[in-house]
Amino acid sequence: MAPFRTATVALCCSLLPLSMAQQAGTSKVEAHVPINLWTCTMAGGCTAVQTALTMDAQWRWTHDKTTTNCLAPKDATWQAAIAPDGKTAAANCAIEGMPLDDYAATYGVTQIPGGIKLNFVNGESVGSRLYMMEDENTYKMFKLLNKEFTFDVDVSTLECGLNGAVCFVEMEANGGLGKGSNTAGAKRGTGYCDAQCPHDLKFIEGEGNVKNWNMTKTGPKGEYGHCCAEMDILEANAYATAYTTHACQTAVPLKCQGSDSLTNQCGDTPKDCDCCDKVNLAVDCPCCGRYKGVCDKDGCDFNSFRMGDETFFSKGGTVNTLLPMTVVTQFLTTDGTDFGDLKEIRRIYVQNGKVIQNSKISAAKIPAAAGKDSITNEVCQAGKSAFVNHDDFTIKGGLAGMAASLKRGMVLVLSLWDDMETKMNWLDSETPSKDGTRTAANPGVKRGPCTMTAGDPVLLRAQHPSAHVTYTNIMIGELGSTFTPEAQAKKQNPPPVIAPVPAAPVPGQPPVQPQPPVQPAPPPVQPVQPVQPAQPVPGQPLQPQQPAAPLFGAAQAAPVPGLPVAGAVPAVAGGFCCYYSPDQNDYCGKCTSKDASAWMSNPQHCQQANGRVCGAVRLFDAGQAAAVAAATDGAQRQLPTWAMVLAWSGAITLGAVSFARYRRAAQISAAVVDGTVGHLMQENKAEVEQTDGATGFA
Repeated sequence: MAPFRTATVALCCSLLPLSMAQQAGTSKVEAHVPINLWTCTMAGGCTAVQTALTMDAQWRWTHDKTTTNCLAPKDATWQAAIAPDGKTAAANCAIEGMPLDDYAATYGVTQIPGGIKLNFVNGESVGSRLYMMEDENTYKMFKLLNKEFTFDVDVSTLECGLNGAVCFVEMEANGGLGKGSNTAGAKRGTGYCDAQCPHDLKFIEGEGNVKNWNMTKTGPKGEYGHCCAEMDILEANAYATAYTTHACQTAVPLKCQGSDSLTNQCGDTPKDCDCCDKVNLAVDCPCCGRYKGVCDKDGCDFNSFRMGDETFFSKGGTVNTLLPMTVVTQFLTTDGTDFGDLKEIRRIYVQNGKVIQNSKISAAKIPAAAGKDSITNEVCQAGKSAFVNHDDFTIKGGLAGMAASLKRGMVLVLSLWDDMETKMNWLDSETPSKDGTRTAANPGVKRGPCTMTAGDPVLLRAQHPSAHVTYTNIMIGELGSTFTPEAQAKKQNPPPVIAPVPAAPVPGQPPVQPQPPVQPAPPPVQPVQPVQPAQPVPGQPLQPQQPAAPLFGAAQAAPVPGLPVAGAVPAVAGGFCCYYSPDQNDYCGKCTSKDASAWMSNPQHCQQANGRVCGAVRLFDAGQAAAVAAATDGAQRQLPTWAMVLAWSGAITLGAVSFARYRRAAQISAAVVDGTVGHLMQENKAEVEQTDGATGFA
């Protein structure tokens, strides 16, 4: 990322077992967005395998064991009664699951052929951040040395100040599952970290970030940050782009403390220190902590506009941002093996069938690197000198520091965000020094054609809410294998992706228990935006679903007063709802995720949760109901009128009492299973979902 994005949290791109913590919420069935990943070789071509994406935990509804938000909707402060400290917050608060419908309806994440589309403003939600999965409970770890990573992107609607970002961060594969009290894990998008050591994360290593949680001009921040290496593959809008390395001196995500700590591993700078752009920091700005942390926050970036070719990546330019493009990033090693030393990171574009090599560095911008077109140690060091920037890149290990993380494996992040902290000036505008010694006339200060006020998120959200980015045809493979004519042709007909069945729960966690339908709630209050670029995204009210069709859809006989209607009987005697079975031929017999509560044994409730009813025969199936109706009709013809009246009165009363008892028993049974007995006292109240803190990435 670019220098002096001061304290912006990077999105890179910036739960209810009652006795455990940072819980996995059980009000909704978790789902992941299916997407294909292509793997390519020069000899065998490209093959697509279906994987999936999950939403970051910051965007998810965080609530206590009932439905109370853990962070106040009004100002995003931790609710003192629920979260007086970090450990208690993790013990009391759940990160909720997210059905596929919520991705689109609430957050504007929709499937398109070959990939996904991310909307900028979707209702009250702003931006999004998603991670690629290896399986239901694990992030996919990409090892990129001696490989190339390729994808198609469309940034044509992204105005100044917006950032469609693709990056890799060195998160843990399990999302920190089991660290502290984290029982939500990668499945629910936990564990984010990046080279800006973000402080706006609600949970870090299984504890709430409650200590010194305070409001800043860009949103709330806590005492702790979370640091890890970050490789920004693409940060772009229709006016500018950059790819950037950010090495860190830590092999695993680091929970850090800021400028008030003895070590300041976060690299934080006190609020009253405003001189980090000085040349001699030791003498002229000893208060600057930006370069005292474990991560290279500035990084080494290649920005075509900044390097001297101001029309290369632009509307109508060499790479025309009005059209979709293929972006190829190659990681070259000294010996041509997956274990060699990283020597160069190259960029190639493909558009309209034409391979476009990266722009060349102008001698007027970086004389010592004139004509170069990639990231190397020499280019980075020459750029730091020419642009009069502090060289933390070399101090943090240069390309060798980045290579260490690329060898260990990094998680893919896809996102769209805006920047409350700097209005994205570091990407598409200019970053003059505060003392006026470096202006737009000096090399490296201008990064794009946008004005310094164009990226104001308040204006962007009001004027360009329909902006969006698409990411499609994600590929990884041998050098030169992902953008051959054969590879480009093959992705024109990608195999279809299929929404997966609900997965079995993580071992040690109870199965997801869907709740009874609730009444629609009024729109939630917009919270104050959190500290990181990607802003807090309040969730939409939970909408009641339309009644599902009966699981056994045979034609029904006319209803008989006092008797259950065929196909609408409340429960299956001795049955259960199966969410997932590995054997379609013996689905019920080999079910691995099920719920035997009375509520979920109701076929309609089970079907609404994408389950299948198993067990004993329903009390009345269509045939039985018809037989009962026929028998009752015959009895009616033989009874005198007064007897019929008495008989029907008794039947109606008995039926009403039986149904009331059933309904209450079902509710209590479900409540006992999922720990929400107290919620029965407010069963007629509307439930409000509030996603109380999204972050951005640097």
